[in-house]
Amino acid sequence: MSNIHHSSKYKIIYSLLLVLSQTLTLPSLCLETKDNVFPAFIRWHVTVINRLNASKGMLVHCRSQDDDLGLQTLPPTANITWSFEANFFHSTLFWCRLQKGGGGGHGSVRAAFKVFWHDVRLFDKCGWKNCIWMAKDDGIYIRNFAKEIDQLSYTWEG
Repeated sequence: MSNIHHSSKYKIIYSLLLVLSQTLTLPSLCLETKDNVFPAFIRWHVTVINRLNASKGMLVHCRSQDDDLGLQTLPPTANITWSFEANFFHSTLFWCRLQKGGGGGHGSVRAAFKVFWHDVRLFDKCGWKNCIWMAKDDGIYIRNFAKEIDQLSYTWEG
């Protein structure tokens, strides 16, 4: 009877070790998520390009909580680019407001959207370095480096 007791004790210990080993190795097998990725020391570059047809200029105002890049007019094919490092707390957020058409009154069309935030899906689209946004006549696109396409992300309002 002592051999049976001794054998079952080893089975219990083996089972516990097996469960413990699976618990410890599963996170290392999981894909990265926005909660556990720390893109430390990456110098990010964000670009907004005027790709509107014809000779349409565009107003651009981009900012974060800490940095205001000011109101700028982009002629056709022109762009603005800025660089930064994301903060330690994963809370870096940049957003832009674009306006095409009239000067704010009747006939103007606008878009307001985030251009950088802590999200692995965004990082993947940006190739973990360059987020390129393009204003086209039908909406705002991001260059998806992972799929090698320009992906429609936002539409114009107004």
